[in-house]
Amino acid sequence: MYSDKSVPSDVDAEEAIIGACLIDPEGAIPDVVGAVGASEFYREKNGWTFDAIVTLWLGGERVNQITVAKELERVGRLESIGGVAYLSQCVAQTPTSVGADSYARIVRTCSFNRRLISIGGQICAVGYENLPPTTAMGRSQEKLLTLTGLMGGAGLRSLHEIATERREEIEAWLTKPETAVGTPSGFPDLDSTIGGFEPGRFYVVAARPAMGKSQLSLWFAINVARAGKPVAIFSLEMTEFSLLLRIVLGRAGLNRYSLRVAGVSEAWLEEWREKFRQTLGDVSSLPIWIDDTADVTTATVRARVAQLKASRNDVGLVVFDYGDLAGDSDGENEQQRVSNITRRLKAMAMGLHVPVVGVYQLNREVEKLGNKRPTLAHLRMSGRIEADADVVLMLYRPAYYREMENEPVPPEEEHLLEVLIRKQRDGATGTVPLYFDRRTGRIASMERL
Repeated sequence: MYSDKSVPSDVDAEEAIIGACLIDPEGAIPDVVGAVGASEFYREKNGWTFDAIVTLWLGGERVNQITVAKELERVGRLESIGGVAYLSQCVAQTPTSVGADSYARIVRTCSFNRRLISIGGQICAVGYENLPPTTAMGRSQEKLLTLTGLMGGAGLRSLHEIATERREEIEAWLTKPETAVGTPSGFPDLDSTIGGFEPGRFYVVAARPAMGKSQLSLWFAINVARAGKPVAIFSLEMTEFSLLLRIVLGRAGLNRYSLRVAGVSEAWLEEWREKFRQTLGDVSSLPIWIDDTADVTTATVRARVAQLKASRNDVGLVVFDYGDLAGDSDGENEQQRVSNITRRLKAMAMGLHVPVVGVYQLNREVEKLGNKRPTLAHLRMSGRIEADADVVLMLYRPAYYREMENEPVPPEEEHLLEVLIRKQRDGATGTVPLYFDRRTGRIASMERL
């Protein structure tokens, strides 16, 4: 793909990193570890040496020429790098450990450009395949996004590489292991069971119509955004304006249909408008992005989320409303198409390391049940969705079914929304009651009323 003569590299910077880590391990290693990985060194022996340094450091061992040499000898690479003499050479030509982070940035830049050259060739190969434009664009975008590590394209990595990258997360978890790993949903009772929204996990919210599945997913988005985390919402059922109204009315606790009631006073109407405007101002400052593109494909969603994460340095939640309506056209039949969509949503969660909520509608078989509480068997095309989901939340409102049967609704059921945790890959199942005001769209925890 490129010749050795033109390959982007800086061997001097690589050796300076090694020298700095050996001269001042306590000062240099923490700065360097977060900026560059062993696989990004151009000269293989420099990558091996840096790998040995990080291994010792992660294990709490002393880092110096003697210990690094012994570690390299243990893995059978000391002779290949040139022995202890090479380590001494790296130390001798590095006058100070100051600037180690700058050397790391140089090495990483060279590594990025080498990969860019390689991926450029792969994109050219896609062009020669003469694929449909949307398919070719999706594949090309995925290849480009691997450059930033946003597509999970790092391949096989050792445990100590993973431990190095996640060192801060590990320390935070060790400080308080009982807390949620992910961002809280805003509903404490639910978080105590599912642990919040954890990056890399795929969450399914499923229900029959009128149960509040889209509204609950919006409240998840609002609560995550209020915690300062960027949120992306992809809606295949509602326009961006409709979503904005739902968010504002729900946060303000306003009933939009009360405006249609004859006889409301001008003073009441002005008070209603003022509350709406005030809430609109608050909501507008939330880090929420909405895409209501018709027939959006999962490849497009993945690319747009990756771009948002690159620009904002984080994405706290991705909501994909009505996941089975995505515009992906491949698959021999509807079941295969939905299976492919679900698999890609799960892959997006893992590849981009973000939590993804997919909203689905349950099949009509629920209506044949005596108590109308759905199970996993009621997921449309349930096999694939059930297999890919890390957590499955199903919704049930007893008041809805009582009203349908013209039965009186007990006060305790009027605003009851049951969240049925039907699957959790590494946790318990159960039922969490929430408060749901269908007139305003407000959803809250029972104890916060």
